[in-house]
Amino acid sequence: MTGLSRVIAMSAGVAVLGLGATLRAQSFTDVQTHLDEQATVLRAQVGELASELRGKSRRSADYRRLYRDSTEMFFLADHIHDLMHGPLNLAHIAADVEDLDRAFHRIEEFAGDVEGHHQDSRYHHDDDAPSGLSERLAAIDEVLHHLRDDVKQLRTLQARTPVERSRPGVSIGNRRFRIQFGD
Repeated sequence: MTGLSRVIAMSAGVAVLGLGATLRAQSFTDVQTHLDEQATVLRAQVGELASELRGKSRRSADYRRLYRDSTEMFFLADHIHDLMHGPLNLAHIAADVEDLDRAFHRIEEFAGDVEGHHQDSRYHHDDDAPSGLSERLAAIDEVLHHLRDDVKQLRTLQARTPVERSRPGVSIGNRRFRIQFGD
């Protein structure tokens, strides 16, 4: 291999490594953006659910519980959205996603009870019936899965990204004369 071919091969290798780092950075940003978008979608979905349940909560303890949990989910989704616009703290976001998941499963459990009661004579009026509650919960569950997957993917990408470590340095001197050791 000639000197020129070595330089070309080394340049190609450096270019491939640089491209890989760029792709990894873009995918991290893409996943981060997707997580933010999904938190916004979830906030809207849960906000609509809470709005529907607010009026019904006056008539039933089950609905009051559903309303409380849906409101908690709304604020958690809003908080995750806010966290995505500051310094990224994946541990905090992951904990919030787990809290969302727990609140969702409480809603899911109570929603099953409410829908079961609806088939009884307990709810006499059509306006008491949960309108599309199962479908709404399925859509919310899908977004929660996206959030969990995004957090997992961000953690994986973050673990793969090398951390630059600067060496501690010492600098002695003034404006005219300076000695520096390290970075």
